[in-house]
Amino acid sequence: MNVNLSADGKLIAGTWTQGDQSYPLHLTLATPDTLWSYSSPSAMSAPDPSFEVATIKPSRANAKNRGYSWRTRLFQARDHTIAELIQFAYQVRKRQIDGGPAWINELRFDVAGEPNAPGLPSLDQQRLMLRKLLAERFNLKVHIVHRDFPVYALIIHKKSPHLVAADPSGNHLLMSVREGKGDTTALQFSFTTMPEFTNVLMNFIPDRQIVDETGLAGRFNFTMTIPTSTLHKVGGSGNADKAAAFLFGVQQLGFKLVPKKVPLEVIVIDHLNKPTAN
Repeated sequence: MNVNLSADGKLIAGTWTQGDQSYPLHLTLATPDTLWSYSSPSAMSAPDPSFEVATIKPSRANAKNRGYSWRTRLFQARDHTIAELIQFAYQVRKRQIDGGPAWINELRFDVAGEPNAPGLPSLDQQRLMLRKLLAERFNLKVHIVHRDFPVYALIIHKKSPHLVAADPSGNHLLMSVREGKGDTTALQFSFTTMPEFTNVLMNFIPDRQIVDETGLAGRFNFTMTIPTSTLHKVGGSGNADKAAAFLFGVQQLGFKLVPKKVPLEVIVIDHLNKPTAN
């Protein structure tokens, strides 16, 4: 790239070269009249939303890009078992689901749906919509009991944890990963509640539930640093090393994970069918 900055600092002009091709490059400093601003989707105000239109299809063999997403007006859950959909809908872990036919952990589905109300639904609204869909299309019937489980309680260890209150105009949880100093990786959390943070931690410390007992309400921005080498370890001692790294990262933030037993909700499946036709 060969560029020059104008004397008044308002124009960058030059040539961009990629491979054997060269292209003219002109960048002009934006003014208040030309400045582009991003307008995030408005939040959904409906108190009891549902999916107005939804499709459920068996997942393809060796499907890729599995996960959840919300794009404009379309919710998608790709390549998920019913057990995984129940976990998301009721915000529980696998150990908190009891009963159901064998295929609950075997058959995988792609679910797509459009809501019956305008706006971008919150995570709680998405869970509610999925619970309704499971009841309508899979005839899912459940009841909830409480059982004691070994957990880690997330508590405040230092007087002032390393947190910054998030801008309330934000609208979604974001976790990004960047390289730190030496053999470290920084996990940056934005617009995150403490219960959402514990949900992330459970992906790396899977042997116990993690419950929020910090008493901290609201959403925060913060960064946790862990050794990079532990992220790539899998199985056996590798998983133990990874859990230890995250335990250390939590302490560096000013928190502590304390082992204890507490009663947690268990979703008991009373009835479940394979999905009705679209």
